[in-house]
Amino acid sequence: MKKRMILLFLCFVLPALTAYAESDNDRRIDQKSSARSVPSEDVVNVTQFSLSPAIPPQVGLPLTVNVSGSCASGKTVYYKYYYCANYGSSSYDTTPWTVVKEYSTDSSAQYSFPQAGNYILVVRAVVDPNNEPDALPIVGQAVTVSELGQVNITALSSSSSTPRAGEEVTFTASASTLTGAPVYYRFYYCPNYGTSSYSTSPWTMVKDYSTANSCKFVFPSAGSYVVVARAVSDPNSEPAALPIIGTAVSVAESGSGGQTSVDMNDGMWEITTTMQGVPGMPPITRTTTQCLTQNDSTPDTGDSTCTSTTPVVNGNTITWSSVCQSEDCGQSTYNGTVTYSGDTFSGNLTIESSCGNYTIQMSGRRIGACS
Repeated sequence: MKKRMILLFLCFVLPALTAYAESDNDRRIDQKSSARSVPSEDVVNVTQFSLSPAIPPQVGLPLTVNVSGSCASGKTVYYKYYYCANYGSSSYDTTPWTVVKEYSTDSSAQYSFPQAGNYILVVRAVVDPNNEPDALPIVGQAVTVSELGQVNITALSSSSSTPRAGEEVTFTASASTLTGAPVYYRFYYCPNYGTSSYSTSPWTMVKDYSTANSCKFVFPSAGSYVVVARAVSDPNSEPAALPIIGTAVSVAESGSGGQTSVDMNDGMWEITTTMQGVPGMPPITRTTTQCLTQNDSTPDTGDSTCTSTTPVVNGNTITWSSVCQSEDCGQSTYNGTVTYSGDTFSGNLTIESSCGNYTIQMSGRRIGACS
């Protein structure tokens, strides 16, 4: 049973649109000798295809496919429901199709999947089930089915946006299962996030698996950390696709007063950056302007793809890390340090990437009020 027809329609129907198979029988899901042309007014137009529940399906739990179609002649529409496993794999082409419901006027059918994996769900729609047209209207959608009890983890929040070394901060995770089974959480952290030493830094488990979805952390020193929570329905049998969620955390020195302690004046600042260390190129200097305040005193890197940690303040010096993306170099890590003195600052920004490591010298001066 060949799958070329499905590959053709997938180019046009996903997530759910009508398509038509070519007329030769070897492109059909199953062989029919009675295929024929039908008047154009009897060709079904499938206008709706949806799944319920909309969240990812799990093994053994019902998934309802809802479909709606009509034709210009106003005749009754009949639907036939199928699925095929191993979608997207090398064995898909030889995997048999399973008929969930034969032709009927039912505009919905309940699917149940025997095992986890990738499936393609398909519905045919015709006005005469005994005479399928050559251009057979079909509609479908690819789905990934997970193991029963798979956890859906949705959020990880912190009780403080500016944690400090030696002080307690609580992280709370949110997760659920389709079956309503209890969820078990495990919490970790790792230091030196966003630096070259991150990959060799050890992970610290703060709390082993329990049904408590919150955990109190005390970070030993200032710096950039990543906090991670795992969530499973059976802590004795972790799934291969382990649900985890994480967040980057910038921890300030113990007793530091946050960004309000910086000796800088709010306003519009002129920022000059000079990049050095690029092989075969002279230093590159650029001047920009930015509104800097006590609540946002981190100079902009000029890259909109960057995600930055919360700055760490130590006296009049702030440090921060950013993770940025580019087509040429992939992921890059920026580590910045600037020291303020009233209406001026100076500092540098180091860049680590697959294209090389570079240093940007930074200086700034206040030129007026923010516009």
